[in-house]
Amino acid sequence: MSASKAEPRPPQEVEQEIRRLLDAPLADTELRDRLEEVAREPGFHGVPMTVWAHRLYERNRVVFRPFLLSHFRTFTWFRHKWKAIPWKGGHAAVLEPWLTQVDAAGDVELFRRLYTWKVSSQAGWRGIDTIWRRDLLARVRAAGTRHERQQVLARFDIGSWLDEPTAIEIYGLDPDAARRFVLSHLPMAWVAAGAKRTLWRSLYDLAGSGNDDAFALALFRRQASVAEWRKEIVRLCRDVLDPVALTESLEKRHLEGWLKLGPGFVELLTLRGRDAFPYVFRHLREMATSWLTDDGVKSLLALAEREQWWELWSAVLRTAGSQGRFDSAVEALVKDRARPEAEVRGRLALLSGVSREYNFGPWGFAQVHALSDRTAVEMYGRFPDLVRTAFKPHVGARWGKPYVDLVDAARTAGDEVLLDYLASRVLLVYGNQPRQLADLLSADLERLPAEDFARRAANVLSQVPAFSIPAYDHLLRENRLARLLFERAPASYLADPAAVRDLLEAPEIHAQALAFRVCALPDERAWAVARDNVDLLQAALLRPLHRRTRLLAFGALRNAATAEAPARRVLDRAREALDLPDLRYPKEKLVGLIGQILHRWPSLRGPREAPFVDRARVSA
Repeated sequence: MSASKAEPRPPQEVEQEIRRLLDAPLADTELRDRLEEVAREPGFHGVPMTVWAHRLYERNRVVFRPFLLSHFRTFTWFRHKWKAIPWKGGHAAVLEPWLTQVDAAGDVELFRRLYTWKVSSQAGWRGIDTIWRRDLLARVRAAGTRHERQQVLARFDIGSWLDEPTAIEIYGLDPDAARRFVLSHLPMAWVAAGAKRTLWRSLYDLAGSGNDDAFALALFRRQASVAEWRKEIVRLCRDVLDPVALTESLEKRHLEGWLKLGPGFVELLTLRGRDAFPYVFRHLREMATSWLTDDGVKSLLALAEREQWWELWSAVLRTAGSQGRFDSAVEALVKDRARPEAEVRGRLALLSGVSREYNFGPWGFAQVHALSDRTAVEMYGRFPDLVRTAFKPHVGARWGKPYVDLVDAARTAGDEVLLDYLASRVLLVYGNQPRQLADLLSADLERLPAEDFARRAANVLSQVPAFSIPAYDHLLRENRLARLLFERAPASYLADPAAVRDLLEAPEIHAQALAFRVCALPDERAWAVARDNVDLLQAALLRPLHRRTRLLAFGALRNAATAEAPARRVLDRAREALDLPDLRYPKEKLVGLIGQILHRWPSLRGPREAPFVDRARVSA
C-alpha cells in the first residue's frame, strides 16, 4: 500500500511558524524567501494578514512590498471555508496605524486597498460612496498645491461614484487635476434605458463657461440622455451648415453606451439628408437591435427606400437588420421582375458582405446573415453567379441546417464550384440531416476517377476555415465525408500533385497534416511531390506545430530529401530549428532526421559532422 498524502498544516500551526520567522534574526531577503515557501501551504491562506503584513512593511517596505501585494487578502480561506476579516477590534488596532504609515509613505496602491477595505467594512458596499466622497472632499480641500491634490486624487481613485456637488467642488478647485478623475467616476447608464442617464448640467455649464469644451463634450457623451442628444442634433442641423463641420460636431457629441439611437438617426437624416451619411454609416453597428426591439430599423429602411438611398438601405439591412428581415429583402429582390436586372443585381451586391465584426486581441469573428434554403435556391435559379461569388458567405451551412435543396440544385446543374464550397460546410456540421447530406456528397466523390477525386477533395478541404475543427476524432465518427477526405484515401491525392500543394496551403491545420501524410507515403510519387513542395514543407521545421503534426512533417521532409538540392534546403532549416527554445520540440526526432539526410548525402556534412575514428584507441 502506498503512503497516504500528508495532511496540510492547519492555519494555527502556520501562524506559529510565521511568528517564529518574524522574530528570528534573519536577513530581509532570507525572511522573504522563507515566507514565500510558507505561502505555498494551504494553511497560509487561513492566517489573517494582520498577523504579518504590517510588521513586514515596517521592517522593509521595498523588499516586502511585492510579497504584500501578491498575498493581500481581506478574508481567510482554508478547507473551502472563508471568513471576512473585519476592520474592528484587534484587527483595526493593527490596520489603522498601518494605513497611516502607508499614507505618509505615498504608497498609492496599498492605500487604495487598505482604504477600500476600511470603508467597505464600516459601511458596506452600499454606503461606501458616501464615506468616500466625504473623505475625498476633506483631503482635496486640505491640499495646498496641485501636486498634493493630484496625490489625493490618485489615492482615492477606487471604484466609487461621484455626485454632482462633489464633482463641481473638485473641478472648481483644480480643473486640470480633476478633469480625468471626474470622468473616471461618473455614474453612467450604458444600457438601452437611456432615460436613466442625467447630464450634470451645472458642471457642464461650468466647463463651458471656462472654455473647457473638451471636458464639457466628454460629460455630454457619457451622461446625456437620448432625448438631450436628439435636441442637440436638431440644433446642430440648424446651426452648422457645412457638411464636414456637421460630421465633426456630431462625432464630438456621440453618446457612449448601448442606447436606442435609431430614431435620432432618422431625425438627423430627415433634416440634413446625405450630409449626415458619414456619421450615420459609421455608427450603424451601434444600434441596439434585438428580438424585442428594432431600434428604429424599420423607420430607417422606410426613409431610405422612400428617398432611394440604396446604399443606406442595404447598410441598415446588413448591419442592423435581423436575419429574417435580411432574408425577406433578398427574396423580394430576386422575385422582382419589374425592375431592370442590372438594378436588381446592383442592390443585391450592396446587401452582400459581413454584418458585424468582433475583435478580441488576436481573435476576430465576423457575423454574416445566412439565407434560408428557399431563398438561396431562388437566387441560384436566377443569379447563379452571385451565389458562387458575392453571396457565397451567405449560403454556408447554418448551425445544424445545411442547404439540402441548394445542394440538390447544384448537383442537377453540375456546379462543381458551388458543390465543393457547400461540401466544405457540410463537413463541419453534425446531426441527422447533415449526416444524410454528407453521405450523398461522399457517394458522388467516390464515383470520380482518381485524378478528379484528388482535385475535388482538395478544393473542399482548402475552403474549410482555420480553427473550425475543434474535435477531429468526433468529426470522423459522425461525418462520413470527413472520413473519406481525411482518412480513407490519402494515397489517392498523389494522382494530382497540384491538389497536394493546395492542401499544404490550406488554412485548416488538419488539411495541412493530411498533406504531410501524403508526402510521407512510401511511394515514388510521394517522393516527387515532396521534392516539388520543399519550399512549403521546410517551413514546418520553424513554425509552431503540435508534436504529432510536426512528426508527420518530418516524414514528408525525409521524402523531400531524396534529391541533393532539396535535401540541402531541408538540412539548413533543420540546423536552425535545433536552436529553437521550444521545450516541447521533438529535438531527438529532429536530430534523427538530420542524421538520415547526412547519411544519404555525405557531401552535405559540415566539418564537425564527418565520422571520426580514434585510431590509437582502436589499435589498442
